Amino acid sequence: MWSGYAARVPPARLVWTGGSFGPLIVFAITFAGSRLGTTGTVALLITGNLAAAVAIDRLGWFGIDRIGLRWYRGLVLLGAGGSAHGGGR
Repeated sequence: MWSGYAARVPPARLVWTGGSFGPLIVFAITFAGSRLGTTGTVALLITGNLAAAVAIDRLGWFGIDRIGLRWYRGLVLLGAGGSAHGGGR
């Protein structure tokens, strides 16, 4: 079925799992975009990515070193997000 390099080095299951999320994300953006608007959809995407990054760091998934999230780090992230938002409309 595979030829060349792919025949010698089969892809990891994680690659196939990650690739299957592509159509799911496109569908979610299309579905949410019409209901939440562009800003809300992008905000949810960024929030989801940051939450996943915190979970990966905190729990040490994928074989990386665990990085704890202390209260002051959370406060700094909250302040950075608030200042980036600007607080106004």
